[in-house]
Amino acid sequence: MKNQSMPYRLPMIVSTLGLLAVAALHAQSTEYVYSGPRLIAIERIGPAGGEIRGYKIDAAGVPFNSPGATITVDSSNFGPSVNPYAAYNLTAGAHTVSSNTPSGYTVSYSICTNCVDHPAGSYVTGTAASVTVPSGGYVDLYWKYTSTNPPPPPSGSSAGPKNVATVATSGGFDVFAYGVQNATSVSSATWSAVNGQDDIVWYAGADQGGGTWKGTVDLTRHRTGSPDYGLLSIDTWLYGPGGSSYLDSPSFSRYLTAISAGNPGFETGSASPWALYGSAQGSAAGAAAHSGSYGFTLTSGDGGVYQDTTGLLPGNRYTVRAWVRASGAGGPNAHLWAHDTTGANVASTGAVATGTAWQQLSITFTATSTGMLRIHLHREPGGAGSVYWDDLTVATVALANPGFESGSSPWTLYSGAQGAPVSGIRMTGNSSFALTSGAGGMFQNLSGLTPGQGYTIQGWARGASTGSAELWVHDTTGANQSSSGPITVGTTWQFFTVSFTATANGMLRVHAHRNNTNSATIYWDDLVVRNQ
Repeated sequence: MKNQSMPYRLPMIVSTLGLLAVAALHAQSTEYVYSGPRLIAIERIGPAGGEIRGYKIDAAGVPFNSPGATITVDSSNFGPSVNPYAAYNLTAGAHTVSSNTPSGYTVSYSICTNCVDHPAGSYVTGTAASVTVPSGGYVDLYWKYTSTNPPPPPSGSSAGPKNVATVATSGGFDVFAYGVQNATSVSSATWSAVNGQDDIVWYAGADQGGGTWKGTVDLTRHRTGSPDYGLLSIDTWLYGPGGSSYLDSPSFSRYLTAISAGNPGFETGSASPWALYGSAQGSAAGAAAHSGSYGFTLTSGDGGVYQDTTGLLPGNRYTVRAWVRASGAGGPNAHLWAHDTTGANVASTGAVATGTAWQQLSITFTATSTGMLRIHLHREPGGAGSVYWDDLTVATVALANPGFESGSSPWTLYSGAQGAPVSGIRMTGNSSFALTSGAGGMFQNLSGLTPGQGYTIQGWARGASTGSAELWVHDTTGANQSSSGPITVGTTWQFFTVSFTATANGMLRVHAHRNNTNSATIYWDDLVVRNQ
C-alpha cells in the first residue's frame, strides 16, 4: 500500500460562498475541487488501483481542519492537516479505517463504494469502519465530527426601521435589530412594493454595542412609484457560529408631505384629470364656481367625476372636503365618497340633499397599503337640475412638523419648559427639539380623529446625558389620558409609544415631556400618530 496525502477530485457545490480551493493532483491526474459549506457528488477521477479516500467535515459540511482528526487506513496514518486523505494501490478486499475522537466531538462516518454520495441519513456513529475495496475501484469514506457543545444559535428581541415613515427619496434610512446575541453579522433585505422584489438589496449591519445592530438603507436604490410613495419591506437575518435566525421586521413607508388633487377648483376650464363615471353627464362651467372662475356641473345621470391621488402614508388619516350646491331648489342629492382605488376603506357622506346655497361636505379616509385615494363627486338620480361641485381639498390628519425640520411651530412650550430645535442631533432628518430646562415640554393639538377609534402615538427621545423623558396624551380636556410614564434615557435614542382612544370631541393633545430630575437636556424627534 502507498500512502497518498495529495488531493484528489472531491464532490463540489456551487454556493454563494464561492470557490474556496482548487488543488493540483498527484502524477496520476487525480485532483479535487472544494466549494461551499458542504459537498455533493460529481464524477471520480483517479488512478486505476483500488483506493480508499475521503474527507473530514463538521456537522455543517465544512472541512474539519481545526482541531482536525487523524485517519488510519490499516496501519497508515493521515494526520489532522491532511484533508482530504487518500490511500491507493490497495489490494482488493477487506480493510479497516479508523478515526481518533477529538475532544468535545462525536464521530460518525458514511461509506460509498464506487460512488461519492453521502446524504445526511447515510452516516453511522462510530470511530472504526470495515470496508471492502473492489478491484480497480474505490471506497469513498467520509468522516463527520459533531460538537457535543455546539454554539447557541443567534437570537434577537426585535427588528425594524428607525421610523414608520419617511418623506425622503434619497440618502440613508436606518434599520435596527435589537437584543441581538451570539451573532457575528446581521443583514437586512429591503425592497419596495412596486414590481415585486426586483429592487431587493441586502444591507450589512454594524454592531452598535449593547445588542443593537444598525444597517442603512440607500433610498435611491428602491422604487416606490411615481411620485415616490408606498411600502418598503424589511427582512432581517442574524448569522453566527451556531447558525442563522430570522427576525420579523415591520415595513416602513415613503410618502408625500402634502397631498393635493389635480385641478381641484376646475380652474383650467376643463375636467382633466377628473373623469366621468356611471351615466353622468357634465363639464366645467362658470355657473358652477364656488370661488374662482369655474366649478363642475353634473347635468344629468347617476354618477359623477373621480380622480386618483397618490403619495398617502398607510395608516394615516386624511380629510377630504368639497363644496356643493344645486342649480335650483329641490335639486338632486349629492354624495362625496372615496376609497383606496381597490374598493377598500370606503368613506362616504351618503346622499345629501342640495339646494341653491353652497354647503361643504367632508369625509375622513384612512390610507391603506396602496398609498392611494380615489375621490368621487357624485350626483344621485332623481331631482331636477344640475349639481355643482367646486374647491376640493385633501388635508392630512397628522401631527405637523413631527421631526422639527421646520422650526418649532406649531409645537407650544408649557409649564416653564425652555428649549428650541437643534440641528445635528437627530433620530432622522437634520433636527430634533432640545428641552434644556424646566419640568415641562412642548405639545401640539390634532383634530379630525374618529370618536371611539384607537390611535398609537410614537416618538424617539434621548438625553445629552442620563435624564428622564415622558410621552403623554389626552383629548385636550384631560380625558382619556395615557402616558409612557417617566423613562430614564441615556445618550442613545429610545423609542416611546402610548395608546389613545378618541373621545367625542375628536381631538388629541400630544406632550413630549422633560422630567426635571437632573440638569440633562432631553431631545425629542419623529413624533407620529397612527391608527390602531
